[in-house]
Amino acid sequence: MRQLCLRSPWFITRVVLQYHWMDEDLHGRQLLGFYETNAGKDTAVFIPRGHGKTLTSASRIIHKILNNPNTSIMYSSATEELASDFCAMVGQELMNNEYLQNAFPDILPQSKQQIESWGKKDGYSLPGRKPRVDPTLFALSLLGNPTGKHPDEVFIDDLIVMKNNNAAGYEKAERFIKECKMLLPAQSCLTLTGTRWGDGDPYGKIIEGKIHGQQGPFATMVLSCYEDDNPKKPPIYPEKCRWTAKTPSGWTHAKLEARRAPEPEGGLGSYFDAQMRNDPAPEERQDIRVGDINKYYKDDMPSTKLGHVRAFGIEVLGGGAPIISLVNEQADELRFDIPVVEIGRRTSRGETKADRIRAAMEPVVRAGRCYAQPWMLGEAGDSAGFGYEVRRLGVAKHDDIVDTFSMIIELVGASFPDNNVKLLDVYIGADLAWTQERKSDHTVVMAVAVDAERNFWILDYDRFQISQASEIAARLIKFFRKWSPEEGTTPGQVKRNFALTYK
Repeated sequence: MRQLCLRSPWFITRVVLQYHWMDEDLHGRQLLGFYETNAGKDTAVFIPRGHGKTLTSASRIIHKILNNPNTSIMYSSATEELASDFCAMVGQELMNNEYLQNAFPDILPQSKQQIESWGKKDGYSLPGRKPRVDPTLFALSLLGNPTGKHPDEVFIDDLIVMKNNNAAGYEKAERFIKECKMLLPAQSCLTLTGTRWGDGDPYGKIIEGKIHGQQGPFATMVLSCYEDDNPKKPPIYPEKCRWTAKTPSGWTHAKLEARRAPEPEGGLGSYFDAQMRNDPAPEERQDIRVGDINKYYKDDMPSTKLGHVRAFGIEVLGGGAPIISLVNEQADELRFDIPVVEIGRRTSRGETKADRIRAAMEPVVRAGRCYAQPWMLGEAGDSAGFGYEVRRLGVAKHDDIVDTFSMIIELVGASFPDNNVKLLDVYIGADLAWTQERKSDHTVVMAVAVDAERNFWILDYDRFQISQASEIAARLIKFFRKWSPEEGTTPGQVKRNFALTYK
């Protein structure tokens, strides 16, 4: 018994802990095999809810403690309650599990009287271990202070939950991962598990290789509840009676489909996609399909068909008023007019930003009235650009490009262009990301041509990050002049003497 425990986390899972509901293939071979293959590497595993990832961590931690009683392991989660309850569960097994007590009487405590600390507050310390500050196993939440801790390994589970599923929560989680790396010895690794919430969560950055562990990029495993993430295929954790169990465990295809149904039909909708498929926006859920956007090449849009800019919409919110003033002032100095239209609050109460964008774009795209150049649409795996934001609307890391396009659609609807004109009306929209506290995200400015049939031809867009208001205004004016040229130039070009005034 002792030798099998020391050799096999799966033996601990199935026999010692008697987790009879765990699956031989999913957990025994695939998941534990992934950890064995990537020993010595930082690992990040994203598997669906209710698929045993936390219990697998419990087996692995017990296995590590038995093999090295002098170790110290920190277990972290989004909340103190989650982290402490997990450590309490492991502590109960070490103290009371009959198999472990019989096989490791020289390592494990026989009673609490043998040990100095054995509880949620101070952690769990085995008796007879080498003296050290940190206990054998202790919990820390996302909001806890890791300074002064010296664990040999860190397990992080469910760092993002419903309450911190937002930009501020993502930022704290990223900072916490960095702090954990600072606690570890040079040869140690991070073990991270969780489920996806959105493209901008830290997990997405880990998968893309933008967040590293202690040893470098994470080795990652991303699983859907369906084989190959295909809802027509069987579950990866099929329902059946396993080992000594008399009742089945796992999922039937019918149970998963009931949960996959839209929320109005009693299902979980998009929440199911994120938590059970680890894909917050699978293709079949997308309300706006990139395939419905017509592709055109630059030569398909002769510059002689383009008229002057009919309106330049700039958001007045988020510090936009000073930018608009600077745009008008700089335009006066250069002695030309810009038809600036101030755009106020565009989201109604109870409506999300994604709802508003979807409501404006979906009728235009579905009717085949949206035209974009291939470079704007990109490939399916791209994580930036207009095409990416359309594919991942509602969960994308950024939505400022599609938001600018929806602004222009609304701007056109309010201005009623003359259907008899021969030249195409050009509209420009700017989604500002600047505040008077001088904090800047990304600003987007986009030019769109609209013909008599109300087809929208996306001519160009510029996405940039600048914190100085005057430079933002200069960049907007430069873009405007590109699509409202001086005499002797064509739209899409800028006279050399004008361009030299800008960096």
